[in-house]
Amino acid sequence: MTVVSNWKKKLRAVPGALENEVVAAQRQANTMTLEQAQLTEQTLRRKEQELIRYQNALGQQFAESEQKKNEELINNITKYLEKHTKDKPYKIVFGYSKGGGILYAANSFDITQEVLKGLNEEYQATKPAPAAKNKK
Repeated sequence: MTVVSNWKKKLRAVPGALENEVVAAQRQANTMTLEQAQLTEQTLRRKEQELIRYQNALGQQFAESEQKKNEELINNITKYLEKHTKDKPYKIVFGYSKGGGILYAANSFDITQEVLKGLNEEYQATKPAPAAKNKK
């Protein structure tokens, strides 16, 4: 399960529980006194506010986690480029994103595949071997 699907699962789980409480309260509304109904409404509103705070906190945690992963990725790419461009004629390597600062570059300047191949080779060399699975 990916990090993103874990976050999505967390964000979906809590609203579902609150919805179930609201439905249960609506079913019992006819049998409640006015005081009980008001107390139930207050409790549900408080839980809704807690849910909103929880969702905001999860969203912030996800954004911070994503930012940290992106920084780690950029640092890894930079370290790789520092090591592997020493014996190359490159004096500067630009990052490209559609709509970014580079509007056009000839394909002869594109070293993306070379860099990806090198990064993947380094990753495979440092990645721990997968644990053996027991077959029954």
